[in-house]
Amino acid sequence: MTAVLVPALLHDDAGVRTAAASLVFNAAAFLQKGRVDAVRSGGGSGKKDIEDEDWEVEIASAVVE
Repeated sequence: MTAVLVPALLHDDAGVRTAAASLVFNAAAFLQKGRVDAVRSGGGSGKKDIEDEDWEVEIASAVVE
């Protein structure tokens, strides 16, 4: 997913960037919901959270650029 989203966020066409930004927002909302559910159920952070953090850093850097 990252291999598609990062180039799309950096695309020359504004429509492509807008669509990519919308998809990134939805993906981030999905990840956040999982974290909230884990906290509410008493779950801790594990390897999956670290993998999500790597993805989030890469996407955030593309958004800033």
